[in-house]
Amino acid sequence: MSKEEKSMANLPDFVGRADAFIELAIEYEGVWFPPLVKTHILDQLKTFEVREDDVLLATYPKCGTHWMMEIMSLMEHDGHVDKVKRDPDPAHFSDLSFAIPPDFNSSVMDILDKRPSPRFYISHLPSQLLPPQVWTKKCK
Repeated sequence: MSKEEKSMANLPDFVGRADAFIELAIEYEGVWFPPLVKTHILDQLKTFEVREDDVLLATYPKCGTHWMMEIMSLMEHDGHVDKVKRDPDPAHFSDLSFAIPPDFNSSVMDILDKRPSPRFYISHLPSQLLPPQVWTKKCK
């Protein structure tokens, strides 16, 4: 069983513990991640097909990402608050690097591939781990 699989298997035992992040963290290319980030998903990012009309919100964690998502939702709906719908789709404004429950094998990218343009998504990844096409396709 890999360290990643052990992390997920032991996750219920760590809920609420202050040391959970330290014991369950996963290292990938010199960067440490919480257990909901899976290495196979980070590998998949390298071949993620970026579209020129994609909108990527790249921020540091805990610095107003949710507020920016709300502003971008309003922009998407021409500023009409009543038109802003709360989309239950987990890929709408979801972090590219996170695995999707319940099995944590699928990713936001799997859902984004099926979404019509323009697609909105976020990332807290350092620039060197973003999909390479972010730089060549000139997404927003």
